[in-house]
Order: sequence, then C-alpha cells, then structure tokens
Amino acid sequence: MNHLSSRFQDARLIARPLALAIAMMMSAPAPAALLIPDTPLVTGSQVPPNIMFILDDSGSMGWNTMPGAKVDWRIEFPYDGVLVDQIRYMSANINTLWYDPTTTYTPGTKAAGGSYDDLTLTTLRDNGYQSTATDAALWVTATKTLGSSNAWPVSAPALSSSTIYPVFYVLTAGASPAVNSNYVRYEFRNAGAPTNTTIELRKCAINGDGGRGACTVLATSPFKNASGGYRTVAQEATNFANWFSYYRTRLLMAKTSASIAFGELKENYRIGFDTIGPSRNTFPIPVGTDGGLFRGQNRATWFSRLFGATDNGHTPLIPALDRAGQYYSDVSASGPWGPESGTAQTSCRPSFTILTTDGYWNDGAASFGNEDNTAGATITGEGGASYTYVPAKPYADAWSTTLADVAMHYWKTDLRPQLKNDVPVSSKDPAFWQHMVTFGISIGMTGSLDPTSDLPALTSGAKSWPNPMDREDLHRIDDLWHATVNSRGSFVAARNPVQFSTALRAALLDISARTANVSNVSSSSASLTTSTYLYQASFRTGSASGSWSGDVAAYKLDATGNLATAHGSAVPTWRAAENVPLPAARKIYFLRGSDTVEFNVANLSSAQKTLLGGDDVVNYLRGDQSKEQANGGTLRNRYAVSNKAPLGDVVDSSPVFDASTNTVYFGANDGMLHAVDAASGVERFAIVPTPLFSTLRDLSDPLYPHHFYVDGEIAIANKSLLGKSILVAALGRGGKAVFAVDVTDIANPKVLWEYTDAELGLVLGRPIVARTNEAGTWAAIFGNGVNSSSERSQLYALNLETGALLSRIDTHAGGSNGMFGTRGWDDDGNGTLDYVYAGDRRGNLWKFDLTAASATQWKTALGSIAAPAPMFVAKDASDNPQPITGGLTIALNPRHDSPSYGSRWVFFGTGQFLTEADSSDKSVQSWYGVIDSGAAVSGARSTVLRQRTIATEDLLAAPKKRKFSKAQPNDMAGKLGWYVDLTGASNTAYGERAIATPQLLSPKVLNLSTYIPDADVCQPGGTGWVNVIDPFTGGALSSDFFGNDASSIDTGIGGPGKSLLIGSGRLITGGGDQKGDGRCSGGAADCCKTVNGISSCPVNLDPATGRISWREMVDTR
Repeated sequence: MNHLSSRFQDARLIARPLALAIAMMMSAPAPAALLIPDTPLVTGSQVPPNIMFILDDSGSMGWNTMPGAKVDWRIEFPYDGVLVDQIRYMSANINTLWYDPTTTYTPGTKAAGGSYDDLTLTTLRDNGYQSTATDAALWVTATKTLGSSNAWPVSAPALSSSTIYPVFYVLTAGASPAVNSNYVRYEFRNAGAPTNTTIELRKCAINGDGGRGACTVLATSPFKNASGGYRTVAQEATNFANWFSYYRTRLLMAKTSASIAFGELKENYRIGFDTIGPSRNTFPIPVGTDGGLFRGQNRATWFSRLFGATDNGHTPLIPALDRAGQYYSDVSASGPWGPESGTAQTSCRPSFTILTTDGYWNDGAASFGNEDNTAGATITGEGGASYTYVPAKPYADAWSTTLADVAMHYWKTDLRPQLKNDVPVSSKDPAFWQHMVTFGISIGMTGSLDPTSDLPALTSGAKSWPNPMDREDLHRIDDLWHATVNSRGSFVAARNPVQFSTALRAALLDISARTANVSNVSSSSASLTTSTYLYQASFRTGSASGSWSGDVAAYKLDATGNLATAHGSAVPTWRAAENVPLPAARKIYFLRGSDTVEFNVANLSSAQKTLLGGDDVVNYLRGDQSKEQANGGTLRNRYAVSNKAPLGDVVDSSPVFDASTNTVYFGANDGMLHAVDAASGVERFAIVPTPLFSTLRDLSDPLYPHHFYVDGEIAIANKSLLGKSILVAALGRGGKAVFAVDVTDIANPKVLWEYTDAELGLVLGRPIVARTNEAGTWAAIFGNGVNSSSERSQLYALNLETGALLSRIDTHAGGSNGMFGTRGWDDDGNGTLDYVYAGDRRGNLWKFDLTAASATQWKTALGSIAAPAPMFVAKDASDNPQPITGGLTIALNPRHDSPSYGSRWVFFGTGQFLTEADSSDKSVQSWYGVIDSGAAVSGARSTVLRQRTIATEDLLAAPKKRKFSKAQPNDMAGKLGWYVDLTGASNTAYGERAIATPQLLSPKVLNLSTYIPDADVCQPGGTGWVNVIDPFTGGALSSDFFGNDASSIDTGIGGPGKSLLIGSGRLITGGGDQKGDGRCSGGAADCCKTVNGISSCPVNLDPATGRISWREMVDTR
C-alpha cells in the first residue's frame, strides 16, 4: 500500500491519545508552549541552512503521463469510444501518473499547517489549489449527470455521440500489458433514478478490441486505504477526486508533494524558491524578514509561489543552477548570508539547492569549462584543514559546460573567502568551506546509467560519464546525476508520485542530518553504586539517521577513585549495548488492561498493531533487523553489536541502581525502559509504555530524524522500608506520562500503572518516592513539567501502588511555566514526608505542606489555596525571573559557630537549557542558598541575602580555575541566605547557568556543576565549571579543596554534570564531549584526569562534623 503522506503525517492524522507534537507531547500545546527540539541540545547549535528549491515549470510539466510524452487529449477525458491503444495510458501500471487505486492521495499542505480539503466527484477542480468558479472542473452540473454526454469540464472537446466517465484500468498481475483483455476497467457512474445523486463504482471486463464488456456494480471498493482496510465506494470516489485535483499532472503532483515535504519542516530553515521557465516565479531567501526563518509571512509567501507556478516553455536547467550558485556567492546583507554584513555573517551556514526536472535540459548555458577535470584552488580551514580538488573519478569527465561542471564549480570554490571556513562536514561531504550542494530529482525520466548501482564502476573507470552535449537525450539525465555526485548531493529518478514525494523528503532529511552539527559522543549522566562502580550513559549520532544509538557502561573504580584505563581510554567492565539479547530471547513487556504481558505480535490487538505500523514494525521494535534496508527490507537501519539487538540512544535518563536485585535501570529513545544485570550488563527485561504507541512506528521510518521516547528520570522505592521495590519513571522529553513498575521479582516485573493528565506536561525532574502522612500511604511525587494545558506550575502526588491521584496542588503561577525537580523533608523524623520543595521556570521556589493526614488538605505552605505564595523568587539585579530547572538540596546547618545553626537551608542554581534559543541566552544566572524560616523570603535579594562574587579567575592554568569571594566574620548575621551571580570575575554575563543538582559533600563543602553553551553558534557543545562553596556562608572554602587554591575548575569535559565523591579523596564528574586531554600539568599523578568524558580530580575534604540532612527525603533506594 502506497501512501503519499509521510509516516509522520499519518501519526498526526489518526485520532489517538498521544499525538506527535514538538517532542511527542500527549496533547496539542498552547500557543506559548516551549519549543523543545527533537534532538539533544548538547549536540550543538542548529544553524538554519539555506535551501533554494528550483521547480521545473516547463511546458511538459502540464502533461498527465509519466514517463514519456503527452498523448491524445482523451487520456485526460476518457470516454466510451476510447481508442484501443490508449487503454494502457489510463492504467497506473503503465502511466505511473494516472490514478493508482493502491495509493492514498493526500491533499497538499497549507502554509499555516493542515491539509487542503478532500474533494468529491462533484467538487473536484482542474487545479486543486485554485478555487474560483472558472477553475472548477465539475463532473456533475445542474443540467448534466455523471455519464451523460459532455459532462466533463467545459474545456473538454465536444463529444456529441460519446458518454464520458471517470475511469481507470488495472492490469491483471503478471499479464502482458499489450493485450487489452488483460485489463480490468473501473468506472464511476450516477445511480439512484430519478435524481441520479448516488455515485456507484462498476467493474467491467475489456473485450479484445478494447471495448467495454460486462459490468458489475460493486458494493464496496476492492482497494485498501492507508490503514489497511477496504475503502467504501464514496472513499474510492474521494481518492479519485483528490488524484484528479492534486496529482493529475506532473506539475500538480510536484506542487502537492513539495507542499507536504516542506510542510513537515520546522522553522529552523531558510528557504527560497525559483523556477526554470521564462516566467520565473522567484522568491529569494527573505533574510531581511525574521532572519529568513521558514515561518510566518516567509512561509506563507513561499507556499504562495509554489502553488502559483504554471507550466510554460523549455527546460533551461544549466542557467537555473548557475543562478543558484551566483546567488550563494552574494556577499551583501540582503543575500543568502544576511541579514548581517561582512565577517559578522554566519560562516558555518550550509547551502543547498534542490533541482527538479521532468525532461532533458535545453536552452541556455553557463560560462564554465570542464570544471570537474580542472584542479581547484587550495582552500584552508580551521585547525589546519586544507583541501585542493584534484580531478579524479567518479567526478572528472571529458565534457565541458555541462550541468555537472556548474555543480562542480560551486562546490569546489570557496564562495565566501572573507569568512572562516567551518561549515560542518559529514561522511558524504568533506567540504568545510562555503559551497553549494546540489540535490537532483528527475520526474519520470531515467538516464543510461543506474544511480543505484553504477557509481562503483564510474569510480573504478569501468564506466564513463556519457556525452550530454551532442544531442538532447537520456544522457542529460545522467548529467543531472553527475551534477549531484560532483557536489556531494544525491539524485533520484522518480517514476511515480510516491517516489517523487519520498525523494523530496529524503533530500530534506539529508539536509537536516548534515546540518545537525552533532558531536560523535555525548555522555549524559553518571551514577555511583555502593560497590564503587560508575555507570555512564552515552549516545552516538552522526549524519545518518541509523547512527542514533546508545550505551550504558560500567566502570570499576580503583582504590584511589580512578577509572582503570588502557591507552588513554577508560576500560569498562561491561557495556549494555554488547549484552542486549537477540529479539527472540528478549523479555519485553507492556501493560494490557491490568496485566503485564510480553510485547509481541500475538499479544497486541489489531488496533494496537495498526497504530504501531504492523507486524513487521512490532518485530522491528523488539530488535529484529531482518526487514531493515541493509537486509533488503524497507525499515530504517540501526547500529547493533554483532549478534545482539540494537540499543537506542540514552540522553537524559540517568542510570539508577537497585541494590536489592543488583539491577541498573535506564530509559532509552528506542521506546523502552531497560533493566540490566549490574554484574554482567545483560538485559533482564524492558518495558514499553503504552502512551508511546502512537509514535513508536516513526522509529522504523528510513527518514526518521530523532525523537525522545523514554527520556525522563527514574526513582525506586526502598525495599527495606516498603517491603517491595517499585520503580517510577517519567517519559521526560518523550511525552506527557509517568509510569510505575513493581520490580521486586526481577524475573516477573509488573507494570502497575501509567498516568496521564491534561495538566501533566513533560516531566523533566526526578520524582520522589516516599511514605506520606495519609495513613502511611506511599506516593510518587513530582512536578508537572513544561507544556501542560494551562502552563501553570503544579505538584502531583500519586498512590505509588495504584497510580490514583492523591493530590494535585496548583500554584496558579503561569506564563509558560512548569515545575521541575522536587525534594522532600521529614520534619518530625518519623519516616513520613512532611514538606516538599520545588522550583519552577518562573524562578519560584515553592514549599508544599504535606503534614495533614488527608491528601485533600495538602497545600502550599505559604499563602492560601486561592492565592498560593512562593517561599522565594529568584530574580537577577534587573528583576528578571531566573528559571529553576535543576534540582534542589536541603540541609540543616550543623555548625555551632554559624549564625544560622540549626536552620534548614535550600540550595539550588538557576538557568535553563531546554530550547534552541537557550544556547545563545546570556542572561545572568545565580547560585543560591536560602534559609527556610517558615515565612517567605521577600524583599530585594541584595538586602535579605549576602552576595558573594567570583573574585578571581585564571583561564591559563591547567586546569582553568577561579575562586569565590571569602566570607567575613559574622557577615551572615541577619541574612536569610546568600547568592553568587555566575558572571565571572569581570562581572560579565556569558551564559553560565546551573541545570544540575547541588550536592553536599560535607558540612563545609557544597558542590554544583555549571554549564556554558559555546558562544559561537558554529561550534557544538560547550564548557563548564565544577564548583565548591561553603554551604552556609556562600563564600570560598577555608581549605584548599582542589589543591590549587581554587573554588572552581574546568576539568576538560563539555558541560559537566553530576559529581560523585569517592571516599574523601577524589571527585568524579561525568559530562559531555571531552574538550581537552585531561587538564594535567606536567603529568603529575595528583592532577585531574579526563578520559571518555569523565574527569577524576584529587580533592582535600575536611572531616565531616555533625549531621547534614538526615531528614532529607529523595528517592529512597
């Protein structure tokens, strides 16, 4: 079954509870919802690429046959007396542009989103994108009925003795197309005399002379729709009408397919439009409006130009491609590198041209010689990069001034020599300079060479590029393919509408993948067990969609707290990706009703299998690779260790260890929560949450870009207290749901519940699992996250074992808001949760009172139910709210010499790293320690809190270091806490933020990692600091913690995350890509060592005195 809309569009069109929107949210977001990208932000800035789409608008684009030339007008207006040799042209088996009943014809996409209307045989139009009366092409009029003489559009020639029908022919499978009787005729007619208002579908035999034989009226269509069910007659008629109005000609088909493909693009592209004909319909990239981004009026104008194109003239492809190259050479602020001027223009912006044609190029030329057989100039780039094009196969040929020469010229030439050369490279394109990549799509025409198999022969010299200059023939289609080879693009010869739509989508996805600016490896988290094992999650990606993969590695720490290494790399005890069983041996479960059953074809309902994409996709999700493209199938390729099933990328789901069963848990973006044996790394089982069913099929799509699935944090109830182990996990960026699994019996896990709600957003903080004051009921407690229906900050409490809602506390704090990490406190020491602290995106620090014996009475601790009040609001010196998106830590001050002795403190940092705009945000963020005195901490922060500063910094040291200002005697008296602005010693904001959770390492040491996205949009990743501070003064430590008189060090990992203290001698920090070589000075044994994105630094920790936070309640594993 073919379907012209994409799988991604299918997922949106089918009515189901979980729709793909932004990051697969469960309900359509409000207009102010945060635009959470579908790929990890740490992979780098998404610089919007330039794309020039060139539509062939030559006269032949108005034809209604593919391949080949237009035939008799009767192909467009079939009638009873159709000529015998024309039957085959009304069959999609021969004329691939004619109506194909095995294809579902989807109307084009509107600029503002959504599709054009489905049409009927009484409302169809000559051009589905023009709705004026003069353009209407009606089958039925007030005076003429379907099947009567001259019922076709008024533009049809008069046929005084003939009866006209909407008709199509289907060739019998395996039969010769030259024999007329091998075809079956299907026609629509009016019925229901005397009004004749009913449409019927008839199936007719064909006589040997081509005439219509006996006909049978069909009760239903014999052809299936996109969902696999048989169409009704009315549905078949609508499908035919959609074909007629939106796909009947080459130009209509190209418009519709382009609107669907470009309609799927988000705004982070800069797209222009051009045509090749004499009446050019040009729309340069509108850089002067909204930066040229593909949204708003820019998007509306582009779609208007697309739908307004008309067919006329010849096929001057060479001048059209040359115009695109000259356009990309424009240095002005209004050109494709604008709106900036000169060297302020973005140097790493890639530029692409998509060239479409339905025939052999002709007319016009470019002033180039044999460019692919002429050496290029030497081009240098960043880091000593250098390239000189040397003529070689498969690029060089013997012909001059060809389309391939134009493409080669604009590829091998540095189009912007004034800019630094740092355009992202990929395995497909090594060019690091500003250049043009050409993609080519031939509509219906093929050349003498086969693009799917002949490139190796062209490379070896066994075959040569034919001469496209001697005559107008199929060698000019070869020349278009050659142009894409020269410019490192791609080429597809599309023989039908499905292939054209797929080729266009593939080109756009290829562009998206090439411009992702992703890094090779990014570590997302680290966790430590009591057995001194470090578990590090990671993901890998690249320019191909199949390269999204993940892993969790276990590293044994030696007695000194260092990771064992060999040849400069850490040696893991095991890797989860090397221990995923083959599909048949895997234990994968899902919740069916109230039962936990294996996720397989036999246990899924028909509706679920349809939702998931069918049996093959179900098996694919289990890890079966037999139907992947590399094995001759149609599904997306995935990386997997030999004789193992694939493992999805692990991004934001930190590994969690359960000592009661010696199991490590983590979520992955293959749609599963994974449980692996902590001793061996072998997968014990996996869980597929059912709220993801509506979008899991996208994983198998060869054009899959990336989405989040099981991407949230995990918490586990302590078996020694509860009597069983219950795991709670959020989908995080993957969707608006939280679920729980009883993992007491590791061989028989039981999914207890899956919770969704309109006020539940993307839960990005870690849940609390704790006993409450409501008759000792255990609960899962978490913030509602971002993009809920009301976008207000709210706290959820669910019964841990049933998933029933115990309480939802609405703070009424809205404005694109949501609650993040939570922390609990047992005030009376009886083992039940009394208070919960949480931060939200508007800078509010909330305290919730859960001391009541009834959950219905739980509330915010300050203010009233009608008007809740936060405990504190984080704002910068200009009164701008500072988002609290990281975690919190709570502690009692045990130091008798402190003015705040015995006080309860809450520690947190501010900042956000959720949207693409956050990468360039330079707003001032801060680190806070605030005392909970039982009342709101209000007033100017510089008055109620003690300010500390970053006093000094040395960016030339190894490692880089800085130091906080020192506390002065008794300067905390009368203060309700402290704060440090993360502005550096120069008091300049450069984007430093805190998105991690502070950690108390001792009563005198508070640790927090901060992150700084790279200020250069052309560089992926970022840097950060590992910071320590006196928790109860906010000043520099009195002792030399790092051994270099520093409060902060840069250990050489991009974006450090959670730090882990090994005994009292070493601090382990996980992070992103390694940015340096370990940051050691002179190879000293006591310096920081960085391997595999993990740093290990020697520290000097004062002996602990007093109990810090014995009543703090987090997940109690």
